[in-house]
Amino acid sequence: MNGSFFVVATPIGNLDDLSPRARTVLSSADLILAEDTRHTYKLLKALNLHSENSKLLSCHQYNEQERVNQVVDEVALGRHVALVCDAGTPTVSDPGGRLIERLVASGVEVQVCPGPSAVLAALMGAGLNTTHFAFLGFLPKKGKERQARVRNALGTGLAAVFYESAERVEQTMMEFRDLCGPLRAVVARELTKKHETFHRGTLGESMTPPLVLKGEMVVVLEPPATGDPSWMMGLDPEQQSQALEKLVKQLAEDDSLPPKAAAKALMQETGWPRRKAYDAILAARQSRDD
Repeated sequence: MNGSFFVVATPIGNLDDLSPRARTVLSSADLILAEDTRHTYKLLKALNLHSENSKLLSCHQYNEQERVNQVVDEVALGRHVALVCDAGTPTVSDPGGRLIERLVASGVEVQVCPGPSAVLAALMGAGLNTTHFAFLGFLPKKGKERQARVRNALGTGLAAVFYESAERVEQTMMEFRDLCGPLRAVVARELTKKHETFHRGTLGESMTPPLVLKGEMVVVLEPPATGDPSWMMGLDPEQQSQALEKLVKQLAEDDSLPPKAAAKALMQETGWPRRKAYDAILAARQSRDD
């Protein structure tokens, strides 16, 4: 196979963010697979990359598997193929993953042109503890799974990053305040565009500057600073103390559990070190027996 297949990130707002390498790949591509060919045609034209020699072909979530054989044939004939999405990085909450998987299985070498990403742009400007994070994409609009995704991420010490619509973002912030407590949060709006804004504050409270309910949004939630387990999120410090005291007492009073077993259960529930959990169980049992 003398051709090539590239996955190419395109601007999410500012056209100047297209890398020189991505410009070269797109300008020389014989075939460009696009999530929406109309959108990509406008982008290529605005970037002066449209060529009569290149062809645009749709590749979205409903037909990406059907494109595999065609791409394999194009590459085998020595042609250059590029995959793009409407904006940003393909396969990140956008189509492309299944296509790439099938191409790899067919022996096609996949090359990447990294670049603009709304997720990374939001993290870059958030100013929160995001050293470790979980990208959750678009959350389900309702239901237990929606809350579980965020709670599980935060409960393991990861920042939670997800997309949200302008119509739902305020309701979402209130919902997760009730679930997770007063965590620090940032809403990154219209990234790299003229009206790019980082709204900063605490879940469920007014943000600075005030939220503008227009445009595309990425929400970043900072994990609890104390590393509290997920079942304690949403509790104030006094409630957390009461919940921990109750848990220690329950485990200590369970005489079917040897001290080490009770301490292990406490470690799993709280994330405490072994010595701290063991000492807490011993102290609770001693207090009970006195």
